[in-house]
Amino acid sequence: MSRHLFTADGNSWTVGYDRPLQTYFAQVEPTPAPGQDYDDDLLREVAGERPGEVRAAEDLAAILATHNVTIPTDVMEQLRIEPHVPARAAVHDARQGLSAPRPGLNRPATPPPAADISHTPLER
Repeated sequence: MSRHLFTADGNSWTVGYDRPLQTYFAQVEPTPAPGQDYDDDLLREVAGERPGEVRAAEDLAAILATHNVTIPTDVMEQLRIEPHVPARAAVHDARQGLSAPRPGLNRPATPPPAADISHTPLER
C-alpha cells in the first residue's frame, strides 16, 4: 500500500493505492478548531473502502474535486504508476517533499539466524 500525504482546504489528506484491494483510496483528517483537542475519530474515509472501488488515479482526482481538493501534480504522477510497479514500502509526504520508509516494512525476507544449541556439560 502506498500513502501520499498533503494538505488541502486546511486539512490533512492521505491518498494512495491499496494493492490487495486493487483500489485507490483517500482519507481526510480535519484540522481541529483552535482550542479543540485532536480526536482520532475525525479521520474519515472518503473513497476506496471496497475492493476495486476506485480503479484509476483520475477517478480518485474526480472524487476529491467534489470536495474542492486537488491532488498535487507530483502525487498524481506517483499514483498513476503505482499499480504497475512492484510494491514498495514508502510514505510520500508532499507537505515536506519526503519519501520515508514505513517502519518494519523494509526488512529483508530472510529468516533469523539459527540458534546456537551447542553447550558444554555442566560440572557437578
